Amino acid sequence: MRAILLNQNVEIISCSHERVLEAIDFYERRLDKGYSLSDCISMLTMKNFGLQEILTHDNHFEQEGYTILL
Repeated sequence: MRAILLNQNVEIISCSHERVLEAIDFYERRLDKGYSLSDCISMLTMKNFGLQEILTHDNHFEQEGYTILL
């Protein structure tokens, strides 16, 4: 974890109050999917940065149209 945090190529993105509220709205619109709030925050962050690919084993991202690389 320390190596990741100290890596110059890694950007840490803070989770603002507004972003959490957006994620709660997103979560509430997808109650049938079984997403976690963390999933929703991550998906919205990816959308804001224009990212389509993710390293995860979580198939929820595929349900939203993201490409899983694992």
